[in-house]
Amino acid sequence: MAVLKLLSADMLSSRRFAAGSRTGFGYSEAPARPGFDVVSMAALLKNFMHRLGYEKFYVHGSGLGGIAAQIMATLYPGSIRGALYLLLQLPRPWLR
Repeated sequence: MAVLKLLSADMLSSRRFAAGSRTGFGYSEAPARPGFDVVSMAALLKNFMHRLGYEKFYVHGSGLGGIAAQIMATLYPGSIRGALYLLLQLPRPWLR
């Protein structure tokens, strides 16, 4: 993964890093059911982390991933230690 090249050797040796792609992009398959939205993606990513054994974790996302991270922090505050959002897409009324 290209993002791992940006992390220092010290950070990689002292932290665990898991990255999920937006469903249907990267190495993931397209959603199996219609109606899969960003709230569904947030739930899927939270469950992914729990299945990896992480009950509490940090989230980061940019663009649509930032919105998913924000939804995760809102819906699952007991699972999220902290969050970083970049390049959030604002709803249309706020763009005026």
